[in-house]
Amino acid sequence: YNLQLQCILAVYKTAGIGITNDPRIIYELMYYTSDLFSLGPAIYLLLLPGPVRQFLARIVMDAFQKISSRNVVQTAYGIPGILSYFLAFFAMYGVRRLLSGSFIVIYTIMSLSNLITWFNAWMFLKLRHESLFMFYYEWLSKIPLLVNAHSFLISHLYFVQNIDLLLLTFDRFAVIISMMKN
Repeated sequence: YNLQLQCILAVYKTAGIGITNDPRIIYELMYYTSDLFSLGPAIYLLLLPGPVRQFLARIVMDAFQKISSRNVVQTAYGIPGILSYFLAFFAMYGVRRLLSGSFIVIYTIMSLSNLITWFNAWMFLKLRHESLFMFYYEWLSKIPLLVNAHSFLISHLYFVQNIDLLLLTFDRFAVIISMMKN
């Protein structure tokens, strides 16, 4: 956690905000950076040149004043994650002859289900408390079928993600076994 706290403190120092002024963002960042896999964006922000780092920190802090801190942090970590899927697809397209067809199909399905799960949960659960998106929820209350579809997807897409991971694991085990037999 020392590295995480140092990253958070560096972002705060770059933005010119003292920790004692508004500690809410630290709690939200710790919520999302509790594992090492999600530390990437904070570290990338530290590696950027000074003016770029200050510009990005200012954008985050300006947005922080308008929407809840949890949604700012989730967006700051979610959007680069979504963009990394496109980078992974581009890389897989380049080496598609080296990968098995089943792996590419399973990875594509898994990526799409992850993106749909994130977007649906963000729209239906996270933006509910934002005044900028109240029009959507007022419109949504008039269409019960869409509310039911959101609820169904919230509860079932997580199972889809687990099944995708199980299929990917079986595919990799099948490749390992076939290589051991040959």
